Amino acid sequence: MGLLNSLLGRDSRGPSGLKPIVQRTPIPAVMARPGAAVAVAKPPPPALPVPTIAVPPPIPVRVDPAYAPVPPPVVQVEAPPPVRPVVIEAPPPPPRVETPQPARRNEELAHLRRGIVLQARGDHAGAIEAFSKAIEHDASCVEAWSGRGISREALGQVDEARSDYSKSIEIEVRAEIDRQLRSAA
Repeated sequence: MGLLNSLLGRDSRGPSGLKPIVQRTPIPAVMARPGAAVAVAKPPPPALPVPTIAVPPPIPVRVDPAYAPVPPPVVQVEAPPPVRPVVIEAPPPPPRVETPQPARRNEELAHLRRGIVLQARGDHAGAIEAFSKAIEHDASCVEAWSGRGISREALGQVDEARSDYSKSIEIEVRAEIDRQLRSAA
C-alpha cells in the first residue's frame, strides 16, 4: 500500500492526507510498558494566508479657483465697557407692630395656671375661683374668661358660662380691631 500511496502522491498519510495522531514511538522503560501506544500531540496547522486587497491610490481633485472656499473676513470688535454692578438695596422691613398686651403680673399668671390645672383635674368649683382671681388682676385676660366659662358650663351654670364666653369674644374682637387700626396707620 505504501507504494500505491506514494504513486498517487499521498505518501504514507491517511486518505485525508493527514498523518495519524496515534503512533508507536519508543518510550523509556521508566515511563511506559514496552510496545504501548502513546498519544502524541500534533502541531496546529499553519495559519491560512490573509488575502490582501489592493486599494487604488486617491484620485487627485482639482478645485476651480472660482468655486474655492473663501475664508470669512476678520472683523475687529471693540470690547464693551466694563459693567459696574448695580446694588439695589432692599427696602427696610416694616416696623414690627406688636399687640400691646397688658403686663401680666406674676399673681395673675399664677391664678390662671392654677385654674387650668384644677379644671384639668375636674375641680371646676376651684377652677372658677382661680379664674375669677385672674380676672380681678387683669380684666382683659381672654384665657381667664373662657376658662371660667368652660368650668361654669361643666357645673351646669349655662347662663353665667354664656356671659363669660361673650366677654371673652368681645375682648378678642376689640384687640383685633385695635391691631388692624394700628397697622393701617
